[in-house]
Amino acid sequence: MLEPLGWSCVDPTSARLVGAALLAIGTQSFIGRNDTVDAYRALLNLKVLWSLAAIFGLVLSIGQGAPPAAWAFLSAFIAFSGVWIHYRIRFRQWAGVSHEASPEDVDA
Repeated sequence: MLEPLGWSCVDPTSARLVGAALLAIGTQSFIGRNDTVDAYRALLNLKVLWSLAAIFGLVLSIGQGAPPAAWAFLSAFIAFSGVWIHYRIRFRQWAGVSHEASPEDVDA
């Protein structure tokens, strides 16, 4: 699938490894969709770290002459990263609100 996108030299082992990672994180996201907030937060942290590492790797690859399709992958990871960071920030905000609220505030 990578050769039609412009990659002239494709290492099948690396491609399969990346595919396995994508399938694993997608499957775990589906399986854990009804888990606790703590489980979701841990998976969200993994996604943020993974997307930032992917962005870094793609920027380096583009700088070394990666095919134009790398820009599409970079754009996708920037979008994913933005969404996941947004939710990570929201989790921090919600945690701060719940810690600041006292039982009197809830009853009022």
